Amino acid sequence: MVFDDVTRDRFSRHAPEIIKDETITYSEYPCFALSMNADARSFLPEIVKRCLMIYTRTSLPGDDPTARRRLQRSVASIRDRLTTSLYGSYLKQVLEVMDALRNPEVSDGDDVDALEISSTVLCRIFRENLPPGVAMPDWCSPMTLSEYQSRAFERPRLILENLLHPDKYSGERRPPIGSWTISGDSVVIGAEIMASGRMKSDIPDWILEDTASVSDQIVLKRDRLESFLEKRVKRPSRWFRLFRN
Repeated sequence: MVFDDVTRDRFSRHAPEIIKDETITYSEYPCFALSMNADARSFLPEIVKRCLMIYTRTSLPGDDPTARRRLQRSVASIRDRLTTSLYGSYLKQVLEVMDALRNPEVSDGDDVDALEISSTVLCRIFRENLPPGVAMPDWCSPMTLSEYQSRAFERPRLILENLLHPDKYSGERRPPIGSWTISGDSVVIGAEIMASGRMKSDIPDWILEDTASVSDQIVLKRDRLESFLEKRVKRPSRWFRLFRN
């Protein structure tokens, strides 16, 4: 079931109760695919860990009407030439794999990784249809659900690494807007009052020290932050700060 161009308001009102419902008793139920604009890119951790999130840039350039029309024509041409051949081949091969998995002599049915099966089939189809001498691109490789889940929080990691860049370190107890500092077992980030709520929604809730955070100061638990980023969070060296100044 595909829902195109879902607004942030509609997602907030309807999606969480569907996504978080783990009590469905049916043996089969449809997959939901939602497409959303960039203004709805922030999701709560309990949503992220239950979904496959794919971030991509697809907007047409707005400052060059000629380039925009040319790109629109190209997209329309590609769309008009699309067929169901890929889907048909994919579905045939996936069903063959699933039939084999139902055979108790081949598999006991436990720990079936749907993402690995799907991505392996797609990669095989792409490989079989490459022109002679053309190599598979690096991004085209099978992926397990465990591998995906380890990457599900890539965007929050990038945001935190940008917020905590050594250039933005401040020695002040209350760092100014756009800066950060270390206070004991906490990391404090200075934020604009109007933007702090949005910033906090981009940070996993288990890292936030919510009771210590105020309107213009976001406080993070240092040990959990370091575990999430998989590296130490420490003050830049004195020489780095002297060089920067």
